[in-house]
Amino acid sequence: PISPYLPISQVQLVLLDHGLYRDLPRAFALTYSRLWHGVVLGDADAIREAAEEMGVGQYYPLLAAMLTARPWTDILRAGDTGDARALHEKGTAADKKQIAGYAAQYAKHIGIVLDLVPRPLLLLFKTNDCLRHAERQLRAA
Repeated sequence: PISPYLPISQVQLVLLDHGLYRDLPRAFALTYSRLWHGVVLGDADAIREAAEEMGVGQYYPLLAAMLTARPWTDILRAGDTGDARALHEKGTAADKKQIAGYAAQYAKHIGIVLDLVPRPLLLLFKTNDCLRHAERQLRAA
């Protein structure tokens, strides 16, 4: 637990244990790494290639958006500008509304992607969501 008794100036390391574990096959881990590499660089071709290896090639922009919780345009902008901060949540009401709108608009396609991706990716989606939520909560505190 986070200690309320430590001075404000002290840094705490808090480990999160979501209780979900799985050994990832090496081939999957390499493809997943290439996918994130492409996302961080905003490299649409690299993202597409990794998505194809995961069985969701035609949905590669959606897969990248699902991983980052950012619109495809933000992912490409990160590559164009060389600034990965475009991949961070903005936390504004307008940003939250935009993401919720995309989720509603693409709900059917999101379901298709979730059905097609390798099973280990479902666990990684869940882990990413847990970490994103924890980051949001810590930023708000």
